[in-house]
Amino acid sequence: MKTITCQSFLEDTFSGILSKGTKPGTSFMHVNAIDLDDPSTPNADLQYKILTQLPSQPSENMFQIDSRTGAISLSAEGSSLLDSSQASSYKLAVQVKDLGNQSLGYRTLANVEIAVVESTWITPSPVLLQEHLNVTYPKIITKVSWNSREVRYYLKENFPQGLFSIDLEGNIYVTQEVDRESQAEYELQIFAENKDGMLYDNPLQLLVTVMDENDNGPVFSQEIYRVELEENTAKGLSSTCTVLIDVVDVTDSPPVFSQTKPLRRAGSSRGAPFHSESQYCKQQIFKTYGPFSLPEDMEVGTLITTITATDEDKEMKFKFTQFSVESGNEDETFKILSNPQNGTATIWLDKELDYETVQEYILIVSARNDEEVVGKEQDASSTATVHVLVKDVNEAPVLTQRRYEVTIPESVELRTVLLTVQATDPDIYTPSLSYSLRNDTMNWLSIDEHSGEVRVMRALDRERVQDVYTVQVIAQDRGSPSVLVTGEIAIHILDVNDNSPFLAGDYSKSYLCTPQREKQSITISAFDSDAAGNSIPLSFALADNPMLQRNWRINVINDTHAQLSMGISWLEPKVYPVTIILKDSGTPSKAQHIQLSDLAFAFVKTSVTSAEKVHDNLLVYHGRRVHARGWKDGRKTYSDFCCEHYRWYLGNYRILCAHNHCSFDPSGS
Repeated sequence: MKTITCQSFLEDTFSGILSKGTKPGTSFMHVNAIDLDDPSTPNADLQYKILTQLPSQPSENMFQIDSRTGAISLSAEGSSLLDSSQASSYKLAVQVKDLGNQSLGYRTLANVEIAVVESTWITPSPVLLQEHLNVTYPKIITKVSWNSREVRYYLKENFPQGLFSIDLEGNIYVTQEVDRESQAEYELQIFAENKDGMLYDNPLQLLVTVMDENDNGPVFSQEIYRVELEENTAKGLSSTCTVLIDVVDVTDSPPVFSQTKPLRRAGSSRGAPFHSESQYCKQQIFKTYGPFSLPEDMEVGTLITTITATDEDKEMKFKFTQFSVESGNEDETFKILSNPQNGTATIWLDKELDYETVQEYILIVSARNDEEVVGKEQDASSTATVHVLVKDVNEAPVLTQRRYEVTIPESVELRTVLLTVQATDPDIYTPSLSYSLRNDTMNWLSIDEHSGEVRVMRALDRERVQDVYTVQVIAQDRGSPSVLVTGEIAIHILDVNDNSPFLAGDYSKSYLCTPQREKQSITISAFDSDAAGNSIPLSFALADNPMLQRNWRINVINDTHAQLSMGISWLEPKVYPVTIILKDSGTPSKAQHIQLSDLAFAFVKTSVTSAEKVHDNLLVYHGRRVHARGWKDGRKTYSDFCCEHYRWYLGNYRILCAHNHCSFDPSGS
């Protein structure tokens, strides 16, 4: 017996990262499948193939796959067209099949998701490495990165073996101390390759410069100098020598602020602790900037001031100055930016001010050299204060809610309190607030100016506003100028069955024929203004009258329509008042008795069989004139008339044929 084993992918979905700049033919990911058949037979001979690519732009052939290894790479066309702005990701459907190139074999599909990213293969900045650095080795000095999940890094060794190394994450290490006097610079070549050993791109060049330190003393070129002089040597030799001394600048002058004066406290503030003026004179003398008066609504990012410190050192590197706020900025309301080269700093507003929280800031700012000061300590002359006063601005009140919602039945009693609107004023010193309503188009509501209570003052009608009635509420302070805040009140009005159903349409010209004709009826329509629960389905019924219920029938068609028809085969032709009871589905329900009194009935096939001809166009029957234009024989039966063309008019009680062929005037006129 032969066992057949299907192949399968190791994963249902494979994912990879494709970096822009990847060379065509260089694989950036692999798909793998296994087949449990004997690997020495064609049954386990697997071949891979790309079936579909989404999206298909800018080319349908962006990718290629090695049919044997499952390595996926860019095609030549794909490498030239790859653009993450057109497609940031691709999805491939990949097939694996056994039995090699044979047409038969088992097939399995897998999905491949490829993310297109910008290339991170960028030459890093040169590395400055201090010689004889006393740290734990190996030490990371920089890092490189290639965007791919299948990447291996290595360094080309044009340096002493093992001095530099790189790990799988792209971190580059120095493994031991370096000596500038032995070699001042190293050029490293960094390579990124895939798992098949193919380079993704050209190698990066990294320059490592070794920084010098004073680790070597001066030495003479030889240990002993010998000179032989004959006695009586001519004058010109001297027993003295000249020594030239170069005075080298050191950091012995800390930066100082140019002007100073004692700092006085003006009131409640956030900053330095309070001292009397005499105490300040004894303890510290500060350079003071300000006071700067800032409104509390000043825009974040505004420049407050620029401060300056001077340094008497000559060497530029010893004059570099950094500034920092020592105290008074614990909530980080302000930001200080140093310009070390020219000894200045700018102070900016970094957070919103709030007069109600803090009215005054006193910032203690210090200036420090980058280099350590030699032989002298920094004192109060290297410290300044920045004095900021916060000005109150009339701020708008704040509602506890921007939108109030309340649900009530439309039958709510007058003067019922719907809700209470509340607002607060963030200002410290402010008169009371006042409340008012806007857009109360129905004049249903009122609001107490002082308490914010909203009451119902007139009867509500849901049918006029379609469930929700929205008005604006205003809270306004009494400052100068006055400011206000607006919110919304949404009143959800629940329906109450307060409307009776009524007939819709005009039935004054409706009629039926007698004797009763097949399927003849009058369709009537009704409507109820209440919501569905209190209106439809509507019921139609005849009034409780035996004669009425004998003569007529009413059949319901749907929730809002019914048909009125004759209950017996023949009724005397005349106007019949028909009373219909309409009732809705509310609880309790509302009903209405409606009388249809304008129904006209033409009659046909009566017992009349003859008429007397007066002249060509006039017949007389029982003393009544019957006009019959075009009659030739002077005798005609009414059964020949078409009933559906008759109309009954109450004004002159005349039955007319709509074709104008004949007329019957019961009045004898």
